[in-house]
Amino acid sequence: MSFAQSLPDRARTTLESFGLDALLTGAARLRADRVGLTWSGEGVAPGAMPYAEWDRAASAVAGALAACGFAPGERALLVGAADPATVTLLFGAARAGLDVALCPAGEPPARIAERAQTVAAVALLAPGRIGPASVVAEVAQAAALCDQVRLAAVWGEAPAQDGVLPLHEVEPIPLIPRHAQATIFTFSEGEAPQRHRQERLAAAAFDLIHR
Repeated sequence: MSFAQSLPDRARTTLESFGLDALLTGAARLRADRVGLTWSGEGVAPGAMPYAEWDRAASAVAGALAACGFAPGERALLVGAADPATVTLLFGAARAGLDVALCPAGEPPARIAERAQTVAAVALLAPGRIGPASVVAEVAQAAALCDQVRLAAVWGEAPAQDGVLPLHEVEPIPLIPRHAQATIFTFSEGEAPQRHRQERLAAAAFDLIHR
């Protein structure tokens, strides 16, 4: 029996009604000073971010996307890796109600553009830097290949690039967390994009912890 199946009906309904963003909001309220993200790696100074700071950053991303005119239900392609800026962009976009497709960093611009077109993404998002490197140039080139993309943006310090907005410099619109069930897409070679329901991802995470 999975963790989600073992929950009482009320708790299971709550898990199904909210997405991953609700978990971050709850952690920020209940364990504000506890570490939520840690990172290290080649060319990167080790660091940590408590839940409250992570939650504020996600809200800033969501508010900046709303200020740029994006509405719930629209789609963004997130080019990133397992790093704090990528995760913050994911939670922030979901908090704004956007569906998010995940594209691994390292793909050429044409491939990024192809994936953006496949999911009808209207925004291309990326961290300013992934370790010591940056994908800002690739994002700019991919956006130029996609007529439907209205915004290419990065979160965090990055080399200046024409056509790419520093999202962290946008004055955010205050938003009430929606806990919307935004869809998350992933790609497998030679297959159609795979849709993931957020409550199933959350349940899988709880299953891992439960074991």
